[in-house]
This record gives sequence, C-alpha cells and structure tokens, in this order.
Amino acid sequence: MFDSTINVVDANSIIIANLPALIAAHVLLKQYRIDIEKAINVQIKIITGITKDKKKTKLSCANIASKVAKALAAYAHSIENGDLFDEFSYSKSELEQMQDEILIATAENISSCATTNATLLVDFGVDTDILTSLTDTITKFKSKKVEPKAARDARKDCTAILNKLFPQTTDLLKNEMDKLVDVLDDDACATFKALYKSARNIIDYNGPKQNPAVIPGFGILLGNVANSEDNSVIEDATISIVELNLSVQSDENGDYYFESVPVGTYTLKISAPTYLDTTLTDVEITKDSEVSQDVALEPDESGNVEPPEQS
Repeated sequence: MFDSTINVVDANSIIIANLPALIAAHVLLKQYRIDIEKAINVQIKIITGITKDKKKTKLSCANIASKVAKALAAYAHSIENGDLFDEFSYSKSELEQMQDEILIATAENISSCATTNATLLVDFGVDTDILTSLTDTITKFKSKKVEPKAARDARKDCTAILNKLFPQTTDLLKNEMDKLVDVLDDDACATFKALYKSARNIIDYNGPKQNPAVIPGFGILLGNVANSEDNSVIEDATISIVELNLSVQSDENGDYYFESVPVGTYTLKISAPTYLDTTLTDVEITKDSEVSQDVALEPDESGNVEPPEQS
C-alpha cells in the first residue's frame, strides 16, 4: 500500500523542492512504508513457517499411523476378526485428510491397540521402534496444533505495530500531504496534482473496480457480499481477516477489497446488520495473485437486531 503515492512524489521531486514541509512529510511516509513492510514480512515468516511445520508433522503422523494400522488390519484378517479389521482399515490419504483432532484421536487409538498386541504384531512388521515413533509423532503433532508462545507473541507484536502504522500513515497523507499538495500552484503543477490524486484514489479504494497491481510477494483478496435469498448487494458489511486482525467494509455495490495480504491461509468473518454472521475457513492467499471470494449472507429472521444508537 501507499507505493503509488510515493512513486508519484519521487518522480516529481523538483516540483516539491520549494515546499520543505511536503518534503519532510514525504520522507516520513517512506519511512512508515518501510516499517509496514518489515512488520508484514515478519508476519509472513511466522504464518508460513507455522503452517508448513504443522503440515509436515501431520503428514508424518498420518504416514506412521497408516503403516501400523495396515499391520493391525493384516493381523485381524489372519485371525478372522472382522470387527478389528474394519476398525483399522485406514488408507494413508484418509488419515491425511482428517481434521486435526480426529487424526490425533485415531492415531492414539491405533497406537493403543498396537501396543496391547505388540508381541503378536512383530511378525507383521511392527516393532518397538515403530510404536515409539508413532507415540512421538502424535505428541509432536499435538504441540504443533497450538502455535508456540514465542510465535504467538511475535505475531501479536506485528499486528499491534501494523494497527498503529496504518492509521498514522493514513493520517499523514490526509492531513499533511494532501493539504500541502493543494497549496502548490494549480497551473504549474496541474499534471503532478492529477497524478497524485489518482494515486491517492487507488490507496483509499475498498472495492475491486480500480484494482492496483499486485505488490510482489503479496496477494490481493476481493469479493462481493450479497443476500443469499435474492442476491441483492449488501453495503457496509464488515469483512475481517481474523489472523491479521484486518477489516474492511463492503461498498455500495457490495464489493470489498484487501490489498497487500501476506501469503498464507486465513479465516474470514463476515457480518452485517440484520444478517447472520458467516465464517469462511482455509481462504488461501498465494504469492503475486488475486483471490476472489464472494459471500452470501442469510437474513436474520430471529429479530435479534441491536437497536440503533440514540442521538
């Protein structure tokens, strides 16, 4: 964000040379932009690092559990125990696709049964080392389900920094730079003023009609919010990226727009007055891409709507 304005002012440094206050504000804007990028990059490393590590551990858990389960199934078949065979007829892909809690419970059940029948399973390829490995990987996967405290704290710190920097940067633009640009001579600086205004419109826009280019290393998330019953657009719906603590509102056409979203998988929460809240999980933002996610909200028929504030 803010890059378009910075580029326009940098390219017209001669025009603003006689206005030191504008130069100082521009220097501060660029510093804010650097600080924002640093904080976002830290978030990217934290989010992607945790996600990759957790996925790797989950796949390892599913892989070992599937081997032990197949040995149990083969053993059950050899003694003609149909119930035991059915209980442990898991494929590796089935285990990989399980929700985290279900996989942990299933793997623990496999481990428990295999441990009980450890002596009998030796001939089926399950020894003490495999059982120990299964127990260890279950324990490791459990620990990856909850982000380490250091990672949570670091991400929380980054979010706090961004929550401070974005309003500061917007305030600097609106209350100093915009006003100082207006001070410049209308005729001599007409082209620069037009370019500056265009760049600022891109920054302030929250809908997908004037999408700026995707910033390298980030992604864009956009979409439309509508009534699920008649497909009418919903204005002023609040769309939040939970993990980043970022929110925007839909415009008069129901459109919303997030610029410069770090690569990762996120949870979206969408709410609007007189509608039921909706949560979308596993919304994936990939590098240098534009992701479209439309939302249909159901009208709240319960009548549990907060009364408007009294003036």
